Amino acid sequence: MSTLDDAFARFNRAQEHLATLHAETAAFLAADGYKISIEPSLKGQTYRCSVFGVRAKPVGGAWPLLIGEFLYNLRACLDYIAGGLNGRNFPIDASCQEYFAMNARGSFVGGFAQTLGMGGPIQAAIEALQPYNVTPITPRADPLWLLEALRNIDTHGHLHVIAGAITDSAWRVVPSGAIADGKITIPQSALGDRTEILRFKGRMLPEYDPARVKVEFNTTTHVVFGPGQAGEGQDVIELLEKISARVRGVAEALKEV
Repeated sequence: MSTLDDAFARFNRAQEHLATLHAETAAFLAADGYKISIEPSLKGQTYRCSVFGVRAKPVGGAWPLLIGEFLYNLRACLDYIAGGLNGRNFPIDASCQEYFAMNARGSFVGGFAQTLGMGGPIQAAIEALQPYNVTPITPRADPLWLLEALRNIDTHGHLHVIAGAITDSAWRVVPSGAIADGKITIPQSALGDRTEILRFKGRMLPEYDPARVKVEFNTTTHVVFGPGQAGEGQDVIELLEKISARVRGVAEALKEV
C-alpha cells in the first residue's frame, strides 16, 4: 500500500468509529437515557415549576474511547497525506503568526516547517487550508482546529468528558390561558445525575382551579462535549461529522494540486 492508500484506510476506519458512536448515542437517547421530572409549586397567584433532568441510564463508558480513536485516525490521515507529499506532518494553526513562526536563528519552527520538502504549489495549498484562512474571524471554531485541539486533549490530557444536554424546549399550559406572563429560564444545559434544567414562572389566573392546571414541556436531549474542553456544549455527532467533512475537503483540495 502507498502512503495515500494508508491515509484513506485511516479515514475509512474513522468513519466506522463514527458510525458505531452514532448508533450507540442514538440508542441511548431513544431509550430515554434521561427522564424529565417536573416539580410545580403555587404561592399566592405565582406559579413556579422546576424541571429536572434525571439520568436513568449510564452514559456510554466506551464513547470517549471511540471519539479518541476517531480523532486519531483522522489526524493520522492528514499526516499520511503530508508524508506522501514529502512533508513531515500536516500543520494546523489558528494564526498566520503561528504558521510562519521562526526561532532566533531565522529557522521556521511553526506549521510551515512541517511542509519543507514539498513543492511550492502544495505548500501554498496547505497554507490556504489553514483555519485562519478558511474561517478567519473564528479560526478556533474551525473543525480542522477542533480536530487538533480535541486530539491533543485525548493524547496528552484525559479522555473526553461526555454529557447529556437539553438544547431546546417548548412548553404549553393546560388548560390554555390558565397562566399569564409565563417565562422560562435555563440555569443549566449539561445534565448530571439530577440537574435542574428549566425554571418556569407565571401568574395563575384566579378563575382556574390550580389542581387542574399543569405545564407540559417538550424537550430535546443531545449528547454533547462536557465543560472545560474544546467543543464544549456542542453535539458530539454533529461536531465529529463536521470534522470528518473538513478532513475530506482537505484531501480533495490537495488531490487537485
